[in-house]
Amino acid sequence: MTSDLYQKIFHFFLLSIIIATCYSGTLNNSWHFDDYINIVDDKNIRIDSLSWEHIKKPIYSKDGDIRGRPLAVLSFAGNYLFSGLDTTGYHVVNILIHIICSFFVYLVFIYTLNLYRQQYKSSITEDLINDIALFGAVLWAIHPIQTQAVTYIVQRMASMAAMFYMISLYFYLKFRLHKEAKFKVLLIVLSVLSWGAGILSKENAALLPLSIIAYEIVIFRTSLKDNLRFKLFFFGSLISLFVFSLIFMSGDIISYLDKTYSARPYTMWERLITQPIILTRYIFLLLVPVADFLTLDTNIFASKGLFSPPITIFANLFIFILIILSIYFSRKYPLICFAIIFYFINHLVESTIIGLELYFEHRNYLPSVFIYLVVSYFFLSICYHYKKQGRMFMYSLFVSLIFFIVVSEGNATYLRNDVWKDDITLYSDNLDKAPLNIRVYNNLAAEYMKLGQHEKALEYLKQAEKIYKKYPDSFQKNSVADIYCNAGIIYLHAKGEIEKASQLLLKSAELFSANFMVHYHLAIACFKLGDLPNAETAIINAARLNGGEAPIYNLLGRILYAEGKYDLAVKAFDKGLELEKERVLYLNCVASYLALGELKKARSVLFVMDAKDDDLLYWLYRLVVATEPEKDDLISTIVNLLSTGHISFEKLVAELSDNNNIQIIFPDISSFQNDLYQPFPL
Repeated sequence: MTSDLYQKIFHFFLLSIIIATCYSGTLNNSWHFDDYINIVDDKNIRIDSLSWEHIKKPIYSKDGDIRGRPLAVLSFAGNYLFSGLDTTGYHVVNILIHIICSFFVYLVFIYTLNLYRQQYKSSITEDLINDIALFGAVLWAIHPIQTQAVTYIVQRMASMAAMFYMISLYFYLKFRLHKEAKFKVLLIVLSVLSWGAGILSKENAALLPLSIIAYEIVIFRTSLKDNLRFKLFFFGSLISLFVFSLIFMSGDIISYLDKTYSARPYTMWERLITQPIILTRYIFLLLVPVADFLTLDTNIFASKGLFSPPITIFANLFIFILIILSIYFSRKYPLICFAIIFYFINHLVESTIIGLELYFEHRNYLPSVFIYLVVSYFFLSICYHYKKQGRMFMYSLFVSLIFFIVVSEGNATYLRNDVWKDDITLYSDNLDKAPLNIRVYNNLAAEYMKLGQHEKALEYLKQAEKIYKKYPDSFQKNSVADIYCNAGIIYLHAKGEIEKASQLLLKSAELFSANFMVHYHLAIACFKLGDLPNAETAIINAARLNGGEAPIYNLLGRILYAEGKYDLAVKAFDKGLELEKERVLYLNCVASYLALGELKKARSVLFVMDAKDDDLLYWLYRLVVATEPEKDDLISTIVNLLSTGHISFEKLVAELSDNNNIQIIFPDISSFQNDLYQPFPL
């Protein structure tokens, strides 16, 4: 084993230990935010084996098309196979991805510094190169801004894409520097395959060719004018990116972009002029690694013009000048200029024209990589300069400063990960740092609703409404609609104020009609008010928006049954049973068949149902459809259940007679009610 290989292995273990230490407190952290949509509630990732039938389930949609980011989704399915929905396994995989990515960042740094030394006649030594690469990789890996990409489980999509991106770049650099043709072919194939894996993890990995072009020009000093191969690669990359964009946007770029802005409170122009403010904030956060400045969401509103607010023009000028200077001085200061160019290239997808959310810190995971190479180069070059000159005090001072930076960064990351412990700690931290963001109030309200603390939830919703009324044009309609949706749910289910709940839910639907939950709860409110036609309309709207949820079809069937549309009710319950074999759907289907007078079909549904021995409603329905020889045994079973369960027969009869339960249809027991009556002994 060569000393160089030994050193790389040692550095890999050192990186692993440092990262594992900084992220050791995350293993029991809960799910957050989009984790629920993409993992917890995604039934497609729930595989039971590694057979092709199970593996293709998370990859393909019901229509047979490949889902977006299939490789990342498949990794979630793998986690589910081994650990279900226990978050520990997911966090372990995220940390491992981060460690692997960090190691390839380190290797790319070594190649870059060696090329810099050769191309620009730098005097840095081999030992200094390895130290700079290690320190730069550590700075990048343990910066607290990376917690969103590592600790936030669903952002594995971003870290996986970055990992394959850096692996691809590593193989490309080996390809460029290798002499033997057969190995060059293997290396470029590995580079392309890794690039493809990155794109299948998250689409922004498609920007790699632009980064390679910048690398060739700035680091390799390749001339576009004089090098035919590079010229072909340059134009081929641009064409491939255009083709990829067309495929990604389903062949219609304009329609795709319009769709991304449909729910946003800002136009494409407003987003474009706001992003320099956000990019400037990102740069500040990258250079000042203090966890107190990090937040899930911000108070930044979209600018309405270059001078509204005035900071917009200054931020735009700053970013514009930074880009121009980095291009102009790229030959004089190649490392720092390439780091800036790389940073902006890899923000092109999420920080330009596509109508995404304005701000998310995980977007810096990949773009920030080379910034830390520059920072590391600066500190260690000064350090070695003082050591070479024998100025040991200054050398010791900078060594202490480097040690302080690593420890403080690691500590900040550890503390930031503690904030991600659960939703309440995360959103409470976010509220302290972004008190004008109504989505934070909504998120906190939703968490307290889960805990049954409805008054506290309402307080947050009232505060959110006040902020919205003060800044009516600054928030997305769906975020505003969530205020009234959550309040409506509280008044409907916790307070029993059905009229008020109905008004709030209607207001939510008027603001943003694409939330199926609003229509679902509005259907419940209308049902309870006896307004069955509007209840039917609301639940049909919910089914159109989300046709994959069995409870929607159960409620639809329940409303249709109440309207006397028994044949349609059967179809609704059958559709629900296709999705989930739920007890309530079976029993409601039985009730509908009985209402249609189809006794045999009612019996057949009951007999395929997997019922528990103590399921009183099941046995009551069995008695309703029973033949004469079966009745005595069934009556005895039911009477025994009433007795052992200490169930008041009078209360049971009253509940069954009312038959106004929103979830389940009760059987009519009037014909054998007297046979079941057994008064409790005195």
